Amino acid sequence: MPVPTDIRTMHHEYMRIRDLAPDMRLKDQEGNKRSLKDLRGKNVLLCFYPETRSDESEQEAHEFATHMAEFKARDTEVMAVTPESKRHNRRFAKEAGVGYPILSDKRHKLAEALGTWDKENGRNERATILVDADGRIDRVWEEPDPEGHAREALAHVSKVNRQEHWEGSSIMGEVVQEQDWGTIEEALER
Repeated sequence: MPVPTDIRTMHHEYMRIRDLAPDMRLKDQEGNKRSLKDLRGKNVLLCFYPETRSDESEQEAHEFATHMAEFKARDTEVMAVTPESKRHNRRFAKEAGVGYPILSDKRHKLAEALGTWDKENGRNERATILVDADGRIDRVWEEPDPEGHAREALAHVSKVNRQEHWEGSSIMGEVVQEQDWGTIEEALER
């Protein structure tokens, strides 16, 4: 499946696929400063929530938390991004059972840079952006359905990791070609 060259929506334009993601320091719910640059060498899933006070945000956050061990096994960090305070994010993390960082982007600098800030409505669009181990935009999910989104993202990360591992590798003199691994269930059956 070819990788799209860019993603556009009615409200704004996301960064182009393969663009270097902007590096900004934001505080998580515990007050720790987080930066994409500090995570180079790992994939990073940034889950943008319009607000944490919604069933959709809570459901999506809980599903990602449920799959954290699987993401970690694939060298992938998950971080949520909200326009809310770290205190509010800490309460949300506790209520939703989230054990991963929730970044406070109160001035919406990261959301604007990545194209997830909806200026018309003054909030984040619900989106997930995968930043690869080299710090480049790999995939954008616009308005994902919270139900099953974590599994979809996990399947994509699994595919990305396999491609990075096998691209250009040679086995007994033959170059291994890229493959479409499909869903995680299909990939695990192979």
